[in-house]
Amino acid sequence: MFTVVIAEQKMIDLFNEYDVFLSPMADKKKYALCPWNKEGESISEMLPDLYSIIEYKDTWRAIIVNEDGLEQVNPFDYTQYKDIDIYDEGVLNWDKIAKRRQNRYKCYEAAINNPLTRLTSALCTIPKFNSVIEDNNVYSGIISGDIKFSEYLISRQLDALNLNETAGILDSFRRKMLLQYVSADEVDTLIESVRNHDEKTIADLVPDEKIIDFIGFIGDFDPIFTDPEYLECIVENTYKAKLFSAIEKRFTLKDKIPQEVICVARRTYDYKNYEQNIKWQGKDEQEYSSFADYNMYPEKLRYIIFDIIERSNRQYRFDQMRMVCLLLMLACNPIPAGAVNTNRVYRANIEFNVDAVKRTCSAYLSKLRATSLHIRKIASELKDSEVTGIDNATSQKLFEANVEVPVVMESTFPVSALYADYSEIGLATDCPKNEYSAWYNQSREITKKFNRYLREPKRALKASVDTEMNDKSFIDDERILCLTERQREDVEYNLLDEEEKMVDTKTPALFNNRKYAEMIDEADKEIRENIAQRMTKKKTVITALIAIGAFLFGFIPLLFSNTNTVGSFLASLTLTGIAVGILLVIGIIFLIRIRKKLINRFIHFNKVMGGILNGINDGLTAFSKYLSHACNVMRGFSVLNYSEKCRISQQTIIAKHVYDIRKKVDEFSELFYGYIDLSTVRGGDIEPYYNDYSVLCEYDYEIPYELCKTNVEFLQIGNVVEVPIDYVKSVSLTREELYD
Repeated sequence: MFTVVIAEQKMIDLFNEYDVFLSPMADKKKYALCPWNKEGESISEMLPDLYSIIEYKDTWRAIIVNEDGLEQVNPFDYTQYKDIDIYDEGVLNWDKIAKRRQNRYKCYEAAINNPLTRLTSALCTIPKFNSVIEDNNVYSGIISGDIKFSEYLISRQLDALNLNETAGILDSFRRKMLLQYVSADEVDTLIESVRNHDEKTIADLVPDEKIIDFIGFIGDFDPIFTDPEYLECIVENTYKAKLFSAIEKRFTLKDKIPQEVICVARRTYDYKNYEQNIKWQGKDEQEYSSFADYNMYPEKLRYIIFDIIERSNRQYRFDQMRMVCLLLMLACNPIPAGAVNTNRVYRANIEFNVDAVKRTCSAYLSKLRATSLHIRKIASELKDSEVTGIDNATSQKLFEANVEVPVVMESTFPVSALYADYSEIGLATDCPKNEYSAWYNQSREITKKFNRYLREPKRALKASVDTEMNDKSFIDDERILCLTERQREDVEYNLLDEEEKMVDTKTPALFNNRKYAEMIDEADKEIRENIAQRMTKKKTVITALIAIGAFLFGFIPLLFSNTNTVGSFLASLTLTGIAVGILLVIGIIFLIRIRKKLINRFIHFNKVMGGILNGINDGLTAFSKYLSHACNVMRGFSVLNYSEKCRISQQTIIAKHVYDIRKKVDEFSELFYGYIDLSTVRGGDIEPYYNDYSVLCEYDYEIPYELCKTNVEFLQIGNVVEVPIDYVKSVSLTREELYD
């Protein structure tokens, strides 16, 4: 089951600090660390990362690391409430009941402000109390003292009786028995008080020490109403319910709740002395500490304590590491049933395999010593002689040569499809086909392809930056180390020149879609207007026939009136035919000119489109110049930066690595001082950590674990889990003897 370890940030930091020692045990697929903000006023403020951690988890469990109460015998006992005895020599004292109630109310008020109580109430759901006082007036009267607790006990018993029948029985058969509670003069008053449900008069008549006996007497000794602790519990439950209702909305987990909730706490308290003090005392299981009830913890919780040494002790950090190891074991392995019972506190102990720890320590220190020797050998091989320089021509060729960053679109895009086709325009608008519908379909297709084409410049620019510019913007050449001061100045002058050119380069707006759309729409509008001015084939023919008819209508009378002979008639007829022909030719020329005008609009559309495409290409060229200048600036900076870094003495860098290893050795020796045998630490024949020690950086020197599957007894005798290392021997639990 997936585990969420909920802890304050300082504890989470310990997981990171000791990861180098415990990394083989940290199976991060099985657990996650969740920071706990104890000051949060809601569950989302307390655990801001929880929902993202458990979002895709079907089931999960929580391990809460509590840092409070380090010096207490029970770190989970936030309120540290101690109950008082309500009996005086075996006789119930009603005043002490009232005082105890007030003390417990203060305890519960403190508990509801305990961050652990709030957190666990959210994880386990806010408790619901079935037995409560529903009458607010009665509850308020008990709290204020206006209603005595003895009156409340009598009232509850009277509620359960048939009062007339009970009063009749007392008057007829038990009259004499009443004399043990009141005087003979008060018997009738007592019987009438029972009949009238007058608990105040009954409480005044019957002595305090005899009230419980009297309640049992009239109720046939019903154990519920003769037990003041039971009814006091109801009163307390009512108060607890009111306290929880005040935080319920803010501390209700909206996601699935955990299957298990385990609370783990560190402790520095000297438990051994406490154990010696209670060793000879009688131990009644029923008197086991009621801290869970006084702190209002949910029934679901289970409690584990881990003892650590005082902070001032040398072994403190080692104990911290052991606790982190314990938490990893708990997080990565299931807790066996019955190992940790609710409302009981257990002390955990993790035992290491001494031989395995010593073996690991020796191997790590030997490897660090071998690495230190390896670095010192490198240092001894370094020569302090000056590095021979390179000539100016080579320096200029290598480090001042400017590069170009081309910005080119893929040639596979069909640019020709963006131009209008006017090859099928006829003399009439519907011959050979309907020009308006044809242009509508063609222009829509051109617009669609143009919009797709506009994606290409952006892609080309991104490709140039991601590939060409990234590849060329850095110079990795060891000859940079050979540059003289003057050569570095030349590189800097060239860098500044390129920087000025970069600033002066104007980069147009490549993606001004609105402007492009306006230009294309204007050209498209002109084509549509010209198409609208043209006539269809039918209109053209009718217009031609009307013109010819009108022409002939004027010529025919003249033809017949002036022709007296056949010859003159034929001449006139021929002349008329020639005139009609000339009229037809003029009409055709007119249609051709109108067609030419439309073709010119198509040519204009293509020029507009060509202008846009040329503008985009010019823009890409401008961007290419800009990127080239920027790339050359970056190249210059890479040369200068690398040259500056390499001015640091290699001897200084090596000394830094030697110091880092010495620091690692000191820290490790301090942490595992009880397990280190210097006589087993070697160095000369051990393989060192091979890193680039000419670079000024800090390396992680991982511990050379002997990874092997080891069976470890875990929490319960006979319960065995498998761990990937051999230095953990067992994890055991001992129940704490905590009694009230």
